[in-house]
Amino acid sequence: MGGSGSRLFSAALLVVAAGLAVGGSFGALTVSTLTTSSGTITTSSSGWWNTIDPPPAVNIEYVPLHGITLAIGAAMALTAAVMLAKSAPSGPDQRQPGRTLGVAAGALLVGVTVSIWLDLVAEWTSTAARMELDGPIAEYQYGIALGFGAWLLLAAGAVALVALIVLMVAGRRRRVQHFEPLPFAQQQWTPPPPQRHPFER
Repeated sequence: MGGSGSRLFSAALLVVAAGLAVGGSFGALTVSTLTTSSGTITTSSSGWWNTIDPPPAVNIEYVPLHGITLAIGAAMALTAAVMLAKSAPSGPDQRQPGRTLGVAAGALLVGVTVSIWLDLVAEWTSTAARMELDGPIAEYQYGIALGFGAWLLLAAGAVALVALIVLMVAGRRRRVQHFEPLPFAQQQWTPPPPQRHPFER
């Protein structure tokens, strides 16, 4: 894949990753249930808000940290994709900014996805341990399931990782192709002329 093709391919991957990240941030990451003698309370958590059914008597504030970070990563990815697409037919002097921003956006999306999934796995493990400890006849029964948003974020992280690898490999290949040898390496070594011994005739 040439330099122009790799930039267009990376731009397409970044657009897909940004779309999946934004969609995943609005989708449900986890759906947890708490069953008691009086009924079942269902809590759906996304990157922007929590939805509790039935609504609690006291309003619970939720800080959308994941949604903000994902939105920043998606905006960076879209900006890098536009820069890469515009620089595809251009010279090598216009490639670096888009590639650098694309690498940063891909790394951010991958890092946020890994962080979110680590939290999800920890929550899943904690809920499973609590259910096993309480037993089937406990007064409170807990349950948790991964939502559609979590799988969208996993796909976004995978696509962003591929884009990150393509950009880094393309940048390394470009540095190798544009490598200029040092001036002394361009000079050919010429052996000195043979010297005669003073006693030779």
